Amino acid sequence: MNINKKLKSGFWITVITMAILLTIVLGRLVWAHYQVSKYEIISESFVVTELGSVESLNILPLFEEWTSSNELQSGHGVSYLIKTDQSNILMDLGNNEQNLDTAPLLHNMKQLGIEMDEIDKVVISHNHPDHVGGVTNWKRGNISVGRHHDNLDGKKVYLPVKLTSPSIEIELALEPMVIAPGVATLGRQPFVQPFPFWLWEPLGWELSLVVNVEEKGLVIITGCGHPTMERIIERAEAIFPQSVIGVVGGMHYENADEEALKQHINFLELRNPELVALSPHDSSGSVLQVFEAAFPKVYRYITVGRAIEIP
Repeated sequence: MNINKKLKSGFWITVITMAILLTIVLGRLVWAHYQVSKYEIISESFVVTELGSVESLNILPLFEEWTSSNELQSGHGVSYLIKTDQSNILMDLGNNEQNLDTAPLLHNMKQLGIEMDEIDKVVISHNHPDHVGGVTNWKRGNISVGRHHDNLDGKKVYLPVKLTSPSIEIELALEPMVIAPGVATLGRQPFVQPFPFWLWEPLGWELSLVVNVEEKGLVIITGCGHPTMERIIERAEAIFPQSVIGVVGGMHYENADEEALKQHINFLELRNPELVALSPHDSSGSVLQVFEAAFPKVYRYITVGRAIEIP
């Protein structure tokens, strides 16, 4: 009889504990949705500084879901080299296995003839494993290219949240800031984390970049676009006087059908874009085909080793 009572007591203790934990997790998730809904597109305290412009823009995917050559490695993650006539900026570090002597990102850079010394600055869009260099980095709250941490030595790194790495200069880009001639971050924007991240950290933050191409306008470059394309573009339009003429990177549409994508396409069509290129790492091939059909003259596919240019 005592054994049965202990079993029943243990069962109810487990049930009550699980109910409390579930309530806490769901409560934090509701709070995250509230925080995102109340977040202003741009704070009134931000003062626009002179952005400047670039004569040319070249975006070279160094790590992505698709590749243009069997000699280049691909995988679930993002890393873009953003080259202008005045600076070279590395956005995100991909998803590199820690047990490999040569990380996929470094392998691809070598194949493409790119040296780490060529890179002026680094921008991390958000703290997910496929953007900070792998699961091990994400668990430890740091960034690196593969298992070696000295690849980023001496470089300035812009982050939406505090992460660490030896011998680098870290700057939290909480508000929009110009980081190179004609190039700026939009400041961090909140988003509700996708599953399973929201189980332990429901509110996320993401940085997007904007490049002002002379006599054309603004090209927005994203890591995953979690805050949504609409909020990112509206933020850029609220900060800078130039028009948005291009969007490159992730938008996290996953397997959305054509009907679900219609509102996003309509929003973008109003800008009459000159460049549209969505990442295959968080949107399916069928989604990319829908966007290609909507913007046939200006759509570009993102693949490792194939540059996307605006002259």
